[in-house]
Amino acid sequence: MIVVQRTAASDSWLRNLTDELAQDAIVTRIARIQSGLLGDTKSVRKKVGEFRVDVGAGPPWRAS
Repeated sequence: MIVVQRTAASDSWLRNLTDELAQDAIVTRIARIQSGLLGDTKSVRKKVGEFRVDVGAGPPWRAS
C-alpha cells in the first residue's frame, strides 16, 4: 500500500494553483497513486521519487 502524506504547504500550494485543469489532474493523479497506479515516475535520489503530470501546453507538472 502506498501512503501519500499531505502537508499544510502542499495543500496550500494545490489550493492556490490558478490552472484548474492542472489542479484537477494533480488531484486525480494523487488518487491513482494511492490506488497503487504509479504511472509516469522518475527516481530523483534514494527514497525520493518524482511523479509527472502531463496536462495542457507547456512542461509537465512534477511532484516529489
